[in-house]
Formats: sequence, structure tokens, C-alpha cells
Amino acid sequence: MGDLTVVEVYEAGGCSMDFTDHDVLQIESAFRSYKTEVYVCAGLANLYFASVQDMADMQGWKYHSTGIPTVVFDTGDCPRRKRKLRILLAERGTGFILWQDCVDNYTNYKAPDKGFHTMMVSTDRRKLAGFSFDDEQAASDFLRTIWTLTTNPDVVSPMRTREKKHRKKEGGKVKFKLPKKCDISQPCCFQHIIAVEEKDRDVIPSLGRLCPRPPFKHAQKATSDDNSASDTCDKDSSSYSY
Repeated sequence: MGDLTVVEVYEAGGCSMDFTDHDVLQIESAFRSYKTEVYVCAGLANLYFASVQDMADMQGWKYHSTGIPTVVFDTGDCPRRKRKLRILLAERGTGFILWQDCVDNYTNYKAPDKGFHTMMVSTDRRKLAGFSFDDEQAASDFLRTIWTLTTNPDVVSPMRTREKKHRKKEGGKVKFKLPKKCDISQPCCFQHIIAVEEKDRDVIPSLGRLCPRPPFKHAQKATSDDNSASDTCDKDSSSYSY
């Protein structure tokens, strides 16, 4: 693993380590939708990567990012989303995805240590992902959630969705009458749970990458250079005037 703990990495950016229910609510609201289940880890974790060759050469793990481990399960009962199980690292404060991967029969999610979990990366079987937790209880609960889902044949098998679709086709198409505009209410029970400001660039990594600070110094320097050049031209032109 790396030299820094989750606390050191996160507090280095000026953020508090006090994990609250509001943090969980932000992540759940970002990913939960119709026929999609979300399981949020009750703590932060560092994400590391290592290849099989790195492990053989004793080079260790390479730090990637710090966030909130989350499991997202699309049941497949919604026609717009295929059935799949994902493990992702969500950014605290925004809910942005820092990294994600699909779970399959070769993921092999396990816990070599109480506070450290590993899994195979689906896009490259020679690569390992590791989650380092500071809260062992949160790590244990997250591991139990993944094992419960991956040992359930209805979750890991894609056949269940196809069988349901086949039965629906045999039963015939069900007519659905759209509601009238007058029957739709105005938005209610609205709750604003995520807000970011310009000053958050320094503590939220994704904002720093997506919305970098404008190069004011360079712009001012270029403006001053243009002004000096303009003054020089004026002086030159005045020296040649009659």
C-alpha cells in the first residue's frame, strides 16, 4: 500500500474526516434510480492499483484517489439499463465517479486484511485494485454487502433478466395510458443536498481538473506587455510626426 493513510490524504486537501449521514445521502441520491439499488460504505477509503508484475517485483501499490466505496446494482427490470453490478469510488462532496468497475465471476473481491480489500480489474486481469480503509467496521460491512450480492445467483446471473423479458413478450404488450399534464403536480419535498463553490477547487480534486483556475497572472502580464508595446509605438510615431 502507500505511505499515507486515508486521514492524511484527505486532510491534506483541507477536508474534515468526520463522516456523516449527509455524505451517505449525497452518494445515494447521485446513483439511486428506478430499479437500481445503492449500497454506500460508511467511511472513506484510499484506492490503489498494482499489476501482477508489480507484485512479483515487490514494487507495491500505487495510490490513485480517495473517496467513498459504493456498490450499485442495476436489477435489469428497467428497460433502459442492463443488469449489472458495479463497484465504484465516489468523490465526497460531489458524488462524481473517481473510478468504477463491473463485477463478474472473476472479480474475486476479498479481504487480505481487515482494513484492506482487493479485487481483479475486469478490463485487465493482470491488474489488481485495492481499497485501504481506516474504519475496519465500515470495511467489514462493505465486504459483507458485496459477498451477499455476489453469492446470490439472481444477482450474478444475467439469465433472470432475459427470462423475464421472454415472459413479458409471451403475455402480450400491456397498454399504458400517459397521465395528463393537469394531473402532474409541481415539484415537492425538494431537498438541495450537493452544492459546490469556486473556493472548493482546492479541496475537491475533480473540480480542480474540470474547472481549473483561469491564468490571471499570464493574462495580466500579456496585457501589460501589450500596453507597453502600444506606448512604444505611440512614442515612435510621435517622433516621426511633422
